[in-house]
Amino acid sequence: MKFKSVKTAAELGLVGVNVELTVVDGSVQAVTLRDRAGHLAVIRAADSYSKAITILVPAPPETAKRHMVTGTACGLTVDEPFETAYEATERLRELERAVGGGTNLRVEERDVVVEPAEKTTARDDEVSF
Repeated sequence: MKFKSVKTAAELGLVGVNVELTVVDGSVQAVTLRDRAGHLAVIRAADSYSKAITILVPAPPETAKRHMVTGTACGLTVDEPFETAYEATERLRELERAVGGGTNLRVEERDVVVEPAEKTTARDDEVSF
């Protein structure tokens, strides 16, 4: 799973947890987490040169342009991605020949997820300061 750096508490998107970031000179120095029951946890930067910590959240999945053969043929929904317009057009012709016409298939360019979401491992949850 890929991660991105968080700059504001709103980017964390935690539900039921109040988050406060302590920022000094543009660097996050501490994170304060408080739940509904009032329990408190403070995460502070290590005593290093930058004194900054990094908070990671899952990054959005990567997308890429793909040529899609989409529509219906013989009552079945078709939605197949291809990297090139040529491949998509050839598949469209192949399906139309197999069915013998009467389809509403078309080729369209669309953004699709190219990297499936992976399960988080314990290593992804580790924090180093």
